[in-house]
Amino acid sequence: AEKNMSTTSPPLSLPPIGLGTFKTSTTSSIYHAVKSGYRLIDCAAAYSNQEAVGDALQQLFEDGVVTRDDIFVVSKLPNTHHVWTEGVDEGRVESSLKDTLKELKLDRLDLFLMHWPFAFEDVNLFYPSARLSDGSPNPSVSMKCEYKSTWDAMARFRDLGLCDEIGVRT
Repeated sequence: AEKNMSTTSPPLSLPPIGLGTFKTSTTSSIYHAVKSGYRLIDCAAAYSNQEAVGDALQQLFEDGVVTRDDIFVVSKLPNTHHVWTEGVDEGRVESSLKDTLKELKLDRLDLFLMHWPFAFEDVNLFYPSARLSDGSPNPSVSMKCEYKSTWDAMARFRDLGLCDEIGVRT
């Protein structure tokens, strides 16, 4: 059977050390991690801290610690901004990426990932309300497995120069 795989040309090259920013809220911690040698910054809209990451990146650029080309920045599309109805709301994907770029104070991402391959109908739903206190899925949340239309919307961002590569995280 033929596999439908996507490859990058040239092959994607990642820094050997990356900083995950989940539950990281201070600009200072991000600044010092990069100053210490971290060159990949892993973000997500769902972490609610991209403005702090953006502030740190801008300070690093201004201080001459690194340039934009020295840093590999990854962010992720939240479930709330997948395409819910094909042909109707593809704009949810683009608005999320544009919000991410604004928060990070960047004009492009190196890698934009679909955080999870399923969609939430409600665009205003953010964690932790998607889960109950015991960690199980909240049954009142409307969700469905959806990735094809969202992937197609994300693929256009490469042509627009908003991200270099796209992928799926989980």
